[in-house]
Amino acid sequence: MAVPLYRPSVGIVGSKVMSWNGFRFVEGAFIAFRRELANSIAIDGKIFDEQFEFTCEEVDFCRRIENSGHELLAVDIESQGFATHLHHGTLCWSNEEGGWNGKSILNVMHDSRKKLCRKYGLPERVDD
Repeated sequence: MAVPLYRPSVGIVGSKVMSWNGFRFVEGAFIAFRRELANSIAIDGKIFDEQFEFTCEEVDFCRRIENSGHELLAVDIESQGFATHLHHGTLCWSNEEGGWNGKSILNVMHDSRKKLCRKYGLPERVDD
């Protein structure tokens, strides 16, 4: 994953480049980026915008990277290995299963998507 980052035009590398509601982003499970580039777009010294609890932070980060003139790049890493999640903490969908800070994961995702859309002046979609 790191090799493409030596090209000055590349900002973020990951397994997939996805899109949603006008946003292009690298799927957030495995990403690589140059720290100096991330620091150059940091907000108040923070690389990721902390208003997003656990979803949309990578989408916002990718938007800021692209706005700085750098590209998002997908590389085939899935055929080179695998990762196993031993616990499913953030994947609990309801409060009964744990949720996220006492809230349904679905509600947290919808709230984060609305915040992201508001930040960039886009329609507040949460339906996909």
